[in-house]
Formats: sequence, C-alpha cells, structure tokens
Amino acid sequence: KGQNTIVIGDTPLDIASGKATGALTVAVATGNYSKEQLSLYEPDLLLNDLTDTEAFLRQTGLDIG
Repeated sequence: KGQNTIVIGDTPLDIASGKATGALTVAVATGNYSKEQLSLYEPDLLLNDLTDTEAFLRQTGLDIG
C-alpha cells in the first residue's frame, strides 16, 4: 500500500483517502476547515500551513539530506 506515500490535504476527505491507502496523512488548515475540525479525523500531522518546508520534512521523518 502507500507506505512511502504522503497525502497532503485540507479536507476530511483528503485525510480519509490517505488513511485508506496506508499513506502518511498531513492535514493543512489552509482551506475551509480549521485545525480543530481537521484534528477530529486524526491525521498523522496537522499543520497551519506549509511555509516552513524544512520543518515539515523533519516532522514527516523524511531525510532532507
């Protein structure tokens, strides 16, 4: 399944889709849903935005070399 896949989204459907494939799910509260609303769907990571790319990559556990 999606062991090497990251699904990034800003809706509950994005989180559910990622979880269904076994991907790491990253919810970003840049759309119509707040962090509080997105947290109910238990994403692996929950961020305000992706402005700090290096911090995001560290949080995912990816090697930023």
